[in-house]
Amino acid sequence: MPLEPAEAFDIFVRDNTSFVTRNGQRVPVFRGRQDLADLQREHHRSLLATLQKGFNEGLALRKRVPEHVDNLPFYLDYIDSDFSDAVAFTDGSYAFIGITVPFIYELLEICGRLSNSESIRQIVGLTNVGDLTDWLSVILFQHLLSFAVTHEFTHHVHGHVLKHQSQSTFFSEFAANNQASSMERQAEEADADGYAAYHVLANFIEGETRKNISAALRLDNSSPEAIDQVLLSCFVIVAGAFLFSRRPTDLGKEDLFGLSHPPQAARLDYLMRHIILWCRENRPALADWMTNERFQQIMRAVAEATWGMNGGLTWDDQTAFLRSENGRKYFQDLSRLIDAQKAALQNATASRGTS
Repeated sequence: MPLEPAEAFDIFVRDNTSFVTRNGQRVPVFRGRQDLADLQREHHRSLLATLQKGFNEGLALRKRVPEHVDNLPFYLDYIDSDFSDAVAFTDGSYAFIGITVPFIYELLEICGRLSNSESIRQIVGLTNVGDLTDWLSVILFQHLLSFAVTHEFTHHVHGHVLKHQSQSTFFSEFAANNQASSMERQAEEADADGYAAYHVLANFIEGETRKNISAALRLDNSSPEAIDQVLLSCFVIVAGAFLFSRRPTDLGKEDLFGLSHPPQAARLDYLMRHIILWCRENRPALADWMTNERFQQIMRAVAEATWGMNGGLTWDDQTAFLRSENGRKYFQDLSRLIDAQKAALQNATASRGTS
């Protein structure tokens, strides 16, 4: 008799976690499935349970896409850990998405800081509609968590998890559990970002969620174009904040071609390319509206709001490198790998369709 997904999730996490040394003792990074009843605050238990239910229902009802590697049932749950992380993994029976509670708390802190920023509120046009700080925080959190979950979802449906299963048990957002790091892995992370952006923008700008956000932010009397601009701004804000809040990769000390994720500045650049591409395909006026000047304004406000979360460091060194000749070559190599991976996925699914 097959295991229930929660039980299978717990067993796999416990059996496959990596370990770190603390105070001279070897301790697991992941302790297993997080029992929400163990959380001290009742509203946190309720929030996490509601989020889990919504995501699992959405994953079960998702539209099947021919080019997806998508033959296992999905299940999302929380991992008991002291570390902030989001991971994708499989036991052969389920396609799992695991989120640690510290990761949720980190996203909440990011969105709380953003919603309390006067500069951010000005960018989304909420300075003259009363105190909507709490609602803005909720909406930013929805954008950010949806992006993180869909990123992990992409690792499954684009075949990344299966391809690297023998090398790396968990596809980790923060690389704490990755044994295999390479340009190929960086391309997969960039691909997951871009595909997640497409899903989130479609859901929030074109989907039913749009109506709820418009009502919460009192945008009912705004033009459709103005609502589009607010929703796009919210996503660009949280995408930038998510990356800027992490300690930046030191390219002077790290082997660029041996990283598991692109440096944050490169990752955001590639993500913005996908955001603009989605806009050109679905909302052309938005692509023209999101100018480089507007994007830079957003990033300045994001940096100010989240300052200190990444250790008070800037991206100056990363930006300088990426503008250099070697940086341009890095982008070219990354783009070629992403295109090759997409072509391989299309060929594989085409072969399955004719077999």
